Amino acid sequence: KDNFWEMGDTGPCGPCSEIHINVGDDFNNPKYVNAGVPECIEIWNLVFIQNNRDANGKLHELPAKHVDTGMGFERVCAVLQNKKSNYDTDVFQPIIKKISELAKIPYEKEKDQIAMRVIADHIRTLTFAIADGATPGNEGRSYVLRRILRRAARYGRNLNLSEPFLFKLVDILVNTMSDVFPEIKSNQLNIEKIIKAEEESFNATLDRGIDLFEEIVKSEYVIKSKVIPGEEVFKLYDTFGFPVDLTNVMATEKGLRIDEKQFNKLMNEQKNRARSATKNKLSSVNLLETLSDHSDLDDSVFEGYEKLETTSRILRIADNFLVLDKTPFYAESGGQIGDTGILEGKNKIKILNTIKHNNIFAHEYEGTAWDDFSEEVIAKVDVNRRWEIMRNHSAT
Repeated sequence: KDNFWEMGDTGPCGPCSEIHINVGDDFNNPKYVNAGVPECIEIWNLVFIQNNRDANGKLHELPAKHVDTGMGFERVCAVLQNKKSNYDTDVFQPIIKKISELAKIPYEKEKDQIAMRVIADHIRTLTFAIADGATPGNEGRSYVLRRILRRAARYGRNLNLSEPFLFKLVDILVNTMSDVFPEIKSNQLNIEKIIKAEEESFNATLDRGIDLFEEIVKSEYVIKSKVIPGEEVFKLYDTFGFPVDLTNVMATEKGLRIDEKQFNKLMNEQKNRARSATKNKLSSVNLLETLSDHSDLDDSVFEGYEKLETTSRILRIADNFLVLDKTPFYAESGGQIGDTGILEGKNKIKILNTIKHNNIFAHEYEGTAWDDFSEEVIAKVDVNRRWEIMRNHSAT
């Protein structure tokens, strides 16, 4: 009765049949399934997509039904190699061994294992993303990439790796994966150069932030109250780009706490100022954050299961994203990538991807969009691509 898969509060859903394997000692005990026991791993899920849940929670039968299969490839590798974790397989171990070598710390203590696993996972993401043409930056997907790199660098500091080191791990990925992904070898020098430059820049940011943090904690107010004011935390973040979570960790290490309530108040004020200044123009950097507080935006109406073409209106435009009142474009979800296609109005623009946040669909576009929000546009899905993706997704 509990085997029912849903991608969110609304949307396609259906009963599912999960395949688990228990690599622990008591491997025949069914009580460990979906009980949070790390040794009992789900390696495959078969979802029988036959219903659609509406905004009122009611289930409707879909006109077309299919089976959505999702397999954890790295989990299967772990099973075949008789390992208890993905990170113990030959996919990750060469990277982890190199990190251990650079840090001169064995892969033994739990806190060190966590740091090395995060770094191994993140350097793989960075390497392939940069090979595909993405670069760390301040906007959109580039900002996501920058945050991933900085998170890996922060975990490096937990291993006493204060100098740039991530770029040295690229060679391990090239040696182990370039036979299948030759693009990482042909772009190796550029990947290493970009990652090293980002590391150097972030290290300078950290050093400046740490110096300022040390000055703050010496103030009479902090010494007496044991609290770092929210405005100081905000200044570190807003002016110096110093991560809030790192400020919190450093404060805890000194027996202090940060005034999160005041910090959050200042962050919200900043967001409100940005919203007032841009009116209908969304900042692509803060797109998902903005959509998290969409009191003036209704949920997008998704019609993509019944229609592959809709007549819609544009509600918002970002630097390279737009929001429609209703859409036929499927958004990234459940392991399946988003739809592409075109919008036709007084001109034609390409839709490159579709994402969803809090039931609002945002469409990444290429071309010159129009600012007349009263004009109707025709949204058309790239049908051949959608069916190809659905076929491929069934084997992932």
